[in-house]
Amino acid sequence: MTAAGPASAPSRPEWRLVAGFATLTILIHFLTNSAYGYFRDELYFIACGEHLAWGYVDLPPMVALVARLSRATMGDSLFALRFFPAIAGGATVAMAGILAWELGGRRFAQALAMLAAVLAPIYLGLGTILTMNAFDAILWMGCVWALIRVIETGDPRWWLMFGASAGLGLENKESMVFLGFGIVAGLALVPERKLMFNRWFLLGGMVAVSLFMPTPVWQAVHHFPMYEELTNVKGSTKNAPVTLLSFLGGKSS
Repeated sequence: MTAAGPASAPSRPEWRLVAGFATLTILIHFLTNSAYGYFRDELYFIACGEHLAWGYVDLPPMVALVARLSRATMGDSLFALRFFPAIAGGATVAMAGILAWELGGRRFAQALAMLAAVLAPIYLGLGTILTMNAFDAILWMGCVWALIRVIETGDPRWWLMFGASAGLGLENKESMVFLGFGIVAGLALVPERKLMFNRWFLLGGMVAVSLFMPTPVWQAVHHFPMYEELTNVKGSTKNAPVTLLSFLGGKSS
């Protein structure tokens, strides 16, 4: 008889546990997301949704499309406006459990990860209002999930999911580029860099570029209004410039 080795990770996530935590999160938001008045940016997103385009002066098109879809299908109530952010909040919690499983966590680890995601004040807040940030975490986590699957399984086709998550993330908020750059730079420094030397990595990149391309084209056609807006507000109370050290120390220059 051979000695038992270390416990291996479960073969699949605890789906009932994941579904339970996700449902709890959505219910929390459904019960509370009409208790607060409009966040001022929500009014702006509603206005953008009345004039759908591939880009705007200071944001990509996804949040405006969500605002338009919410009003077209459910009406003008606060509950309707914040329906999709609530669903996004539940999906964020579910992804926390799935990623815990992907990293080798069993039932307790998955539950702990999802509990932390449920109770995190930032996510409780973001699931209660319509903002780009409500969808940001899911799309970032989608990229991370795809990356883990590529590494764990060696199946390069997961780069397609990475590209889809990255492309949609860019249509939601341009900060997705920081994650993409960080992952590519990080992989280049470790033996797993070999995972990038295949056609699936290139195809994933093409998926991301294809999904995002309409927005930079719109910006170019309209003489890059986002760049002009960022230039005009530089140094204002909206975008205060800080040095790297000031940023790390939490102090403005």
